[in-house]
Amino acid sequence: MRFNGQNKCTLDANGRIKLPPYMMFAFGTTGNQGVVFYCLPEGCIAIFPVEQWEVYCRQMDSESDMVLADPAQRRQRRRIGAMSQSDVISNQGRVTLPTSMREFFGFEAGDEMMIVGARTWVEVWKVEDWEREMKAMGESEPGRA
Repeated sequence: MRFNGQNKCTLDANGRIKLPPYMMFAFGTTGNQGVVFYCLPEGCIAIFPVEQWEVYCRQMDSESDMVLADPAQRRQRRRIGAMSQSDVISNQGRVTLPTSMREFFGFEAGDEMMIVGARTWVEVWKVEDWEREMKAMGESEPGRA
């Protein structure tokens, strides 16, 4: 599965967004597909298919055999555990962004949101934050001023 493109939507009063059909297809579902939400430090919520999230967790587990002896590894696991949450995509293609994550990023009902494909996951941004990220990405590209 590969997630590409971007789509604008509005966060509804129940904290939900509607995924566009092409992203639903990439999730391989018409509804009730398991997903994991994760707060990314850039200021967005990532939505992973459960299977992809498990791949990342297995990679982390295999790379951290000293977790009990290393405070940095414990902190990383703590962050991943605390900043992630499971849910499902509804039959209508909607996902409810977790309340704690909406509060953390200041997402409010009526906000214009951007749903962005990031290859193996989807990101949900406030439109103004996405515009800043697009500008930052453009400035960091080689040969661009």
